[in-house]
Amino acid sequence: MALPPGLSTVTVTGTYLHPAGTPLKGSLLFKPEPATLTSASLGTIVLGTVEATLDSNGTVTATLLATDDPDVTPTGWTYRVTERWDDASGRSYALSLPAAAPTVDLADVAPTAPASGEYVVVTGPRGNAVLSGVGTPSSSLGTNGDYYVDTAAYPVSATMYGPKASGAWPLNGIPIGGGDGSGPPGKSAYELAVLNGFSGTLTQWLASLVGPAGATGATGATGPQGPKGDTGDPGPAGSGGGSSIRTATVRVTNDNLSGLPAAASWAIVQTSVGTKLQASIPASVGDRIRVSGAFMRVGSHFLDWALLSNTGAIAVYAGSGSSSPLLQGHPAMYPSLSFSYVTGDELFTVGSGHIDGSGLATVALVHLGSSSDNSSKVYAYPDYPWRVRLENIGPEPA
Repeated sequence: MALPPGLSTVTVTGTYLHPAGTPLKGSLLFKPEPATLTSASLGTIVLGTVEATLDSNGTVTATLLATDDPDVTPTGWTYRVTERWDDASGRSYALSLPAAAPTVDLADVAPTAPASGEYVVVTGPRGNAVLSGVGTPSSSLGTNGDYYVDTAAYPVSATMYGPKASGAWPLNGIPIGGGDGSGPPGKSAYELAVLNGFSGTLTQWLASLVGPAGATGATGATGPQGPKGDTGDPGPAGSGGGSSIRTATVRVTNDNLSGLPAAASWAIVQTSVGTKLQASIPASVGDRIRVSGAFMRVGSHFLDWALLSNTGAIAVYAGSGSSSPLLQGHPAMYPSLSFSYVTGDELFTVGSGHIDGSGLATVALVHLGSSSDNSSKVYAYPDYPWRVRLENIGPEPA
């Protein structure tokens, strides 16, 4: 669907080829994150995922909304680009499209950052091969070290050429016997290699046929959800009464987006007016507290959920499950310089030192980082509220 007039656009192009030079087949998906934007002149804009299909030459073109259009909020949003190839593994990465560059070649901007889980697929060189065909081999066929079997007279006889050297096949092939069992035993491939100049043992010859391993490819896309399972047997009758799960929900919107302060040691995240991003719930020793957070974040600070002690100090980190944090915080909240959404569940077990004088257990969002400007934020703003829900699901069943 065409974009409304007056908005800045960027034309994205790219050409995708196999290592052998043949074009890939498939498409690219451009998913805006977030999908809903606000324009001062046009109101709410809901962007869908744009799918651009490669043509027969492996080339793709798409015209997209610039990610820094001055008429659109929020700022700092990105596209999630997913490569969906029919005959190869693809990548998924974040992409910013500033209006200052009206045309962008994906070959110049696609990231290759292994530390962030993003990779470019690099195919290792192939090993030597035994090829076959009808008639003598063409000089353009195969690579140095390959062998070729002429099957023009098969099954009565066949002729082997090789190995190919300096880009040329030997002028004369070697008969390798008939296919009806009447001819003398043919020579092994190793014996033929020795006859054609190979120097080494059988083990060395076999090793020469194996190319080096290629680099590890990118992680494949998550597969589709499986079919619904059969309905389980009815459970035992309950003891009556309502739900036994106690809940507590906190929603914070009073931050001014001035950014996180520097934190040389792990500390509870607070808004610009001093509101701590935490929630409390009545609990007893042995109770399990399920934490479900939902908020937007950006920047270089490390984040984690923490169960506090009865004095308000950090007692247990969710990322490590202990009183010692992971070096770079919770893996699910790894720093991101693009606008990202954090969600997911964690589970803490309440100990005797985790309940305050009011009988409450408290879970907080904590951070660690050296930057102190607005480049690192946890959003707790009217348009982007910070939310957390605690559920006390009781002790582990016996």
